[in-house]
Amino acid sequence: GSLGGWLPADGSGTAEQPLPPPPSWKVAATVLLPMFCVQELNRAAILPALATTEVWAALPPTVQMFSACSWTAGIVTVLLLPRARRLMERIGLIGGARGCPDAAGLARSGGTLALLYGGVVAFGIAASEVTGATGAPYTGGTLRANGKRHSNSRAPASTRDDTRTSIRRERSGRGG
Repeated sequence: GSLGGWLPADGSGTAEQPLPPPPSWKVAATVLLPMFCVQELNRAAILPALATTEVWAALPPTVQMFSACSWTAGIVTVLLLPRARRLMERIGLIGGARGCPDAAGLARSGGTLALLYGGVVAFGIAASEVTGATGAPYTGGTLRANGKRHSNSRAPASTRDDTRTSIRRERSGRGG
């Protein structure tokens, strides 16, 4: 099977002639749905909440990113991918017990999949509007002229402008 057995062949083959796993594009289409949902949860809720803690803020951005990727991979693979597979079988994108879809079935399932994708993106946009979580989730930021960190996406415009001006002065040798 593909992706560690989460998206195996549909099981209707025989021991002598097992069916191949779904094509890579179908695996990618199936994984995208739960992965996007977890990434939206990360962006809108989990990472902003973590950014307010001293422990998270003290971690290097690379460690923050690795941590987020780790729990995202775990949640997607263990909790959501089996459900996504069943959904893709139900809409006919992946064969399941019915076997591989014909061209008309594939067109129907592709349309349904496009509606699903559109629905989760619209939900994410609406959730962002409600929660106000539209900025970058990580706290890496840049250094101010005084050596303190700030995140460009969360700093007021005047602070960003002051920092840019300070950097320009330092580069030109005029100091600040």
